[in-house]
Amino acid sequence: MWRPIGEACGLKILHTALGTVVSGKTIAGERLTLTGGNLIGGRKPITEGEILIGSNVYLGANAIVLGPVKVGNGAQIGAGAVVISDVRPGAIVVGVPARELRSQTTQDHLPLASPRQQTIDPTGE
Repeated sequence: MWRPIGEACGLKILHTALGTVVSGKTIAGERLTLTGGNLIGGRKPITEGEILIGSNVYLGANAIVLGPVKVGNGAQIGAGAVVISDVRPGAIVVGVPARELRSQTTQDHLPLASPRQQTIDPTGE
């Protein structure tokens, strides 16, 4: 289920003293984890939905996501990485700019959804 980031979506922010900035235009799935020092925003003025973050996504310390961009379900963004292009579901990305290091081979990155929930794939696949 997709919700604007300000609604109760299971957002977890660790180490809040490091500061975290999330654009109000971000749309995120369930169980997004930010570890502190994160920035989710645009490289240019953006509209709601131009930054899509899937369910079960993890951002390492000081990781940055600059939209417009789509981050797939179960993706992991390494510490200090700068994401400026789409990230596939289950991918682990690192570096500046972020590049895929590897992809998870298990189904752990798939969201747990009841039959009534609609899951939207941010990659359009």
